[in-house]
Amino acid sequence: MSLSGTSVARFSTDDFAPGERFMAWREVFGRTLLHVEVEQASPGPFRARATMRAFPNIRMLSASSSGVIYRRPSALAQSDDLVFSFDAVKGALAQQRGREASAEDGDALLMLGAEWSMVSRPTEGSLNAVRLPRAAIAAVVRNVEDLYCRRIPGDIPSLLLLRQYVDVLDDVGEMATPELQHAATTHILDLIGLTLGATREAAQVAEGRGLKAARLKAIKDHVARHLADDSLSVHAVAKRHKLNPRYIQRLFEDSGSTFTEYVLAQRLARAHRLLGDARSSDRTLTMIAFDVGFGDLSYFNRAFRSRFGASPSDIRAQARRED
Repeated sequence: MSLSGTSVARFSTDDFAPGERFMAWREVFGRTLLHVEVEQASPGPFRARATMRAFPNIRMLSASSSGVIYRRPSALAQSDDLVFSFDAVKGALAQQRGREASAEDGDALLMLGAEWSMVSRPTEGSLNAVRLPRAAIAAVVRNVEDLYCRRIPGDIPSLLLLRQYVDVLDDVGEMATPELQHAATTHILDLIGLTLGATREAAQVAEGRGLKAARLKAIKDHVARHLADDSLSVHAVAKRHKLNPRYIQRLFEDSGSTFTEYVLAQRLARAHRLLGDARSSDRTLTMIAFDVGFGDLSYFNRAFRSRFGASPSDIRAQARRED
């Protein structure tokens, strides 16, 4: 297990000899970190890896493994926290309080951490989970106990946004300050509350806070993956995310920018990184401009100089002198 700062821990069975991998997963990951008993769902080679992140009041887990069965005996329960898991694979099964829930791909599940439970996945797959205080959900969702061990369909819009939001939290540097970590906790709790059926008043708050933040992050992630596309526009993004273009513009305006300004800044920043990277030294300035989405070289040069106070060729020459 390796640590990145104080809030992220990573564990992989690849760090152990093949014959020791399941035992390591059972003892270190299962009993020590999650307080569960672990069994293999089928004999054969075992591989698994996990990333655990600590935010204020919540813990997040992303893991993948061979088929497994997790059981939490009452003796290992330490609190009445809830465990909200999502991105289930078809065939996963959960049991608690005499209930049984069978999952389809992408489904979610809410379990009570203080009582006996069992979750099994017969085949290789992934697991994403958030451990959170019961009081945080009970405050916004009526009769939350009725939702324990019930299948939650994976196509709920707020759940889809939660998945995207958690994905972009992989950048540890982006969550480096306490303020950002508290904001992430709030947004995650908002999205979980909406997924579980928050009261109307709580839903209004969440939609104006966590939902907006998650949508903005999802759109920024889309922009980052499509910077090279010269047809990238607010209308194209709106169509992809099934949103009104004006709504997207307001999201950026609320953050102190516009969609066009954000895209331009990201393209220029990527071009700057490429010009300073020795691995891109064989690419011409024109190639780099086109690769980050500029169709007009003259405009690229003007915008670059305005942004950085130097021309693209100046930045490349400086990088070569420093190499």
